[in-house]
Amino acid sequence: LVMLAARIAKENTKEFWELLPHFKNNILVYTISIESLSYRNPNQISDSFVYFVENIITHSPQLLKYFWHEQFKICLISGATFNSKWLYQFLTKKNNSDFDFIWTANISKMYQTYIRDFIVWFRTDRILEYKTAELALYQLLLLLSSPNRYYRDNTTKTISIILKNEPRLLSLCTTFMLEIKDPYIMERLLAAILGGIVNMDWSLTHTAIHELGLLVYTIIFDNNKEAYQHVLVRDYAKQIIDYVIFKSDNEPEYTRFFENNKHTAPYTSEWI
Repeated sequence: LVMLAARIAKENTKEFWELLPHFKNNILVYTISIESLSYRNPNQISDSFVYFVENIITHSPQLLKYFWHEQFKICLISGATFNSKWLYQFLTKKNNSDFDFIWTANISKMYQTYIRDFIVWFRTDRILEYKTAELALYQLLLLLSSPNRYYRDNTTKTISIILKNEPRLLSLCTTFMLEIKDPYIMERLLAAILGGIVNMDWSLTHTAIHELGLLVYTIIFDNNKEAYQHVLVRDYAKQIIDYVIFKSDNEPEYTRFFENNKHTAPYTSEWI
């Protein structure tokens, strides 16, 4: 039935459930269509399937479980409708509660070995093509939301390895930093960035790291009347800034930006 659903999508550009109107709300019919995703070409995803994923499936934990399993299979395919870049754009528009219901609650169980295998595969210090590294990073950044300690710790280390090998992807991390609304994710994002930049070749990446240092300083310490109210976020941010200042010791025109020392305790923020 799964292969039949994929064949129908290829030849009729319709979804399995559209040919079975009496079973339109049947979980099994929806599941068959979801499991056919990895057997389709990118141009065989209909608008009705996209609407189904973005507006209907997100209210069903049972269907989400099947969908995320299939999405991990195609997340690194650049032309796939539901690749990791789609996932990033889809989830970063959500508020924290919707983000956690749709994504975090469904990817945090230890028995989901496909997630573990995905993380571990990129843990090895292998050189990836830029596009593959970019798509992997999109998926990994979102895994930082997991309360599963194994996933969270290994994802942090894996992101650091990818950044070390492909410094151009620092710009993606800075974009994520501006879009993310959850301090729990921000904490590990900064930890991963720190692990990446201290292992980079400074002579080749100092311009990008300079820009990163300024952005971290602005977002965490200089964007409001008080510093970001999360002790680990501030600690990782301070270490990033201190490292950049140390490496830029002979560049006073750059280090002058940090002279007011807002990244140094005490931060005088309110208790929450």
